[in-house]
Amino acid sequence: GRAMDLSRVPGRRTLAWRACVAACLRRRGATPWSACRAGETPDGKRDETLPEAEQLLKLAFDSEVDAELPPISLGATGFLWVEVASVTPSREAKLDEVKARVTTDWTGSEADRLIAEKANGLLSELKAGKALTDIATALSLTVETAPGLSRTNQNATLGEAGIQSAFGGPQGYKAVVSSGADGAQILINVDKVTRPEPDSGRVSAELEKLNAAVSNDLLDQLIGRLRIDTPVKVNQTAIDQALNF
Repeated sequence: GRAMDLSRVPGRRTLAWRACVAACLRRRGATPWSACRAGETPDGKRDETLPEAEQLLKLAFDSEVDAELPPISLGATGFLWVEVASVTPSREAKLDEVKARVTTDWTGSEADRLIAEKANGLLSELKAGKALTDIATALSLTVETAPGLSRTNQNATLGEAGIQSAFGGPQGYKAVVSSGADGAQILINVDKVTRPEPDSGRVSAELEKLNAAVSNDLLDQLIGRLRIDTPVKVNQTAIDQALNF
């Protein structure tokens, strides 16, 4: 669920924007559009088609009505001109305006809490000696295995957090981890741990990564020390002369 302030309706700004497309050298008519600072329209939705949304919203909410604003570059396609047409101040929200959102957020948060609570209870059963297959059967679930899993593997079911958790302890290690945005929980049981051969390509690759990380760290320290011992000053006059040459 989302943590949010439900006591007030956020202020909104109505924008009129025009996109100038360099390819056809024509200007579209002004398009009125109203949104709060977070980019949500009055119906609580986000307009995913809005060009350069983050930059546009910051520019709009840092300006005043009818102020002349600099155009926003759209790269090779042209520029975007924005004008704040009106400002709607924030106000106290009415119950009917927030009831649906409050209900949805609370339901989602409560479902996540109950699922996490259930998963931790199952973890306790697993640590107490109950077989993972028995736990899965009681819930009409299937036990999935991930043989040959390494720290650098990709696993769609476990995800990055699941893989890191699987390497959080020795053989027999048990844990529970969230599977991601859907709120599901994964019960992990490390059934077997194998160590790679010293001359294996995997070890060599890990050593190369470690050496690169150490080298980068030493280089960063050296650069930081040089910046202290040999401060750099910008000769703005020389830069201006070079740019005007």
